[in-house]
Amino acid sequence: MFSGRQTYKRDGRETGAMAATIDSETGFGLTILFGVIALVGALVMLLGAADNLVAATGFAVAVGAGSMAVAARHIFA
Repeated sequence: MFSGRQTYKRDGRETGAMAATIDSETGFGLTILFGVIALVGALVMLLGAADNLVAATGFAVAVGAGSMAVAARHIFA
């Protein structure tokens, strides 16, 4: 029966202190969060196209959040 735990076969090259699993998924979670914020910003840009200030604000939010999504994944990798 599958227990859900990741295992690997030891080949003698690893040390005893080598981690077999990742304890935190912070980078993945932040990437998802900033990705959703970027999508909201793009939606604001699309729906607020009649008013330039609203469209520009949506664009700024979308680009900023998209950049933060990529940065979060790299920082916590």
